[in-house]
Amino acid sequence: MDINTINRIVMSSFVFISYARENYAVASLIYDYLYKHGNNVLFDGGGLPRGMSLPEFEQYIIHSNCKKVLMIFDSNYSAKIISHTGEVWQEYDLIRNHYRSYNKDKYIPVLCDGFNKDNLPPLFKGQTIFGTVTDLDGLVNDCNAASNHKPHLMSPAKAKKLMNT
Repeated sequence: MDINTINRIVMSSFVFISYARENYAVASLIYDYLYKHGNNVLFDGGGLPRGMSLPEFEQYIIHSNCKKVLMIFDSNYSAKIISHTGEVWQEYDLIRNHYRSYNKDKYIPVLCDGFNKDNLPPLFKGQTIFGTVTDLDGLVNDCNAASNHKPHLMSPAKAKKLMNT
């Protein structure tokens, strides 16, 4: 995905999808469904912009107009969090730090492949909103539900500055 496309998406409220590489097909399915139902959606399915690391990309996303973060949980995603390995761990660590200090309704675990909510990391114990791959209409509703997130327009100059920090 090129930087111009990312900047266009983050100028208004959008949904970000966090997933393990093994769940690319699921992330793509959710992306397509949400997009067709009027949501701006972003995930790194097309690759990161040239010269941008994953942590830079995620910092940029989390601190922009991101209204919801969908985290696609299955045994692969969970195992990477538990073992503190790979990009999933880096993403989760950023989300975990952000989750503690911001509104918790921004983060929606999406359970797939029979993943049980009891197996979620401690951060999400007690979470009341969950999505499932078998209920994409419910997921659309969750993404459009009112939250404490207050979208704002970001100027191209601010977007560029964030990208360069």
